[in-house]
Amino acid sequence: MTKKLIFILILLSGIMANYPVFADDKPEFVLSSVHLDVNDGGKLVPEIAVNSDGTWRKATLKDVWAGQEFELFDQTKDPILQRKVIVNSLNSGYCAGCDAKDNLIRSGYYWGIYKAKQQFRNVGLGKEIKPKYFMNKTALKILSDKKKSINGRLQDVIREDWKKIHREFPKLRTSNIFDFMIGDINGDQKNDYILLLSDMEHVKGAAVFIYFSNGRNYGMVPINFWKDASFSTSWPRLFFMMDFNGDGTKEIVITDADSDSNYPSIYGWFRDSKTFRTLYNGKEPLCAW
Repeated sequence: MTKKLIFILILLSGIMANYPVFADDKPEFVLSSVHLDVNDGGKLVPEIAVNSDGTWRKATLKDVWAGQEFELFDQTKDPILQRKVIVNSLNSGYCAGCDAKDNLIRSGYYWGIYKAKQQFRNVGLGKEIKPKYFMNKTALKILSDKKKSINGRLQDVIREDWKKIHREFPKLRTSNIFDFMIGDINGDQKNDYILLLSDMEHVKGAAVFIYFSNGRNYGMVPINFWKDASFSTSWPRLFFMMDFNGDGTKEIVITDADSDSNYPSIYGWFRDSKTFRTLYNGKEPLCAW
């Protein structure tokens, strides 16, 4: 082997050593949990991924590579971008290392989001969920009353519509709102309301549904019911919405509420059919929660 050839091989090996190592089948999107620590750096765990055909699935470490950039969001109901991190190492187990060099980051957990491009398509699972019936005039008047707090207004609307709600969730025994989110899910510039009902003290079940704006009115979309949920032991730790695929509508993320583990479900709005569909039903709990 000539000295010139040896030099070329050494040069190529040096270039390849600094070149990003890509995943086997590059995903369109990866949702990860990220723990940043100013002393120990960052630990990134891939949780959920989207294939190039728009299907959602459980993510693996093969969906992560050195040089990959993740945007970090906090855990609020309408997550806010905090910063970006770069994957700098791959572990043999379930996580990857990422940079956390500046002193602005406090120890804590974030959501990491990788996108191959600004927009990707969603493919839903199972049947379409259509808005069912619309609020009566009394409920609409209650919701528009600015003199009361939004929590109080929503609670009064639930009492007004209790018969309809109970018809959808016959095992639900309470009209108490444990938690709620407000945001424009379908991109019509009107607020929609995602509500969680639970008795909080007894194991009698919990339900989640949406009052969904159609521009002038609100339809109910029943999403889920957990028969063994209770506030004292296993309430959903994750409950937020965010536009993951860049289409102007927001996906909804809720973890299971009838166990101590966190099994995620993701729902999306489909504009063409004007329906909700399940995008992902996790069969495994989220790693870091």
